[in-house]
Amino acid sequence: MFEDAMTSVAAHSRVRDALGPGLRVESEPDKVVYRIHEGIAEVYLGWHVQGAVGKAEVQVKATGS
Repeated sequence: MFEDAMTSVAAHSRVRDALGPGLRVESEPDKVVYRIHEGIAEVYLGWHVQGAVGKAEVQVKATGS
């Protein structure tokens, strides 16, 4: 999930505009939560990224039945 999310984030035009080219992971996911909510599994991840001109925190939620 982490690798797929990073690929999508790095390719997103708004992210490239805001953070600049060369987006990379500043730190591995330090916020990981897994829970079952109303019978559905949910996973949350959070980590920091850095581009040529800025930094940001990425937060991703995935659900599946």
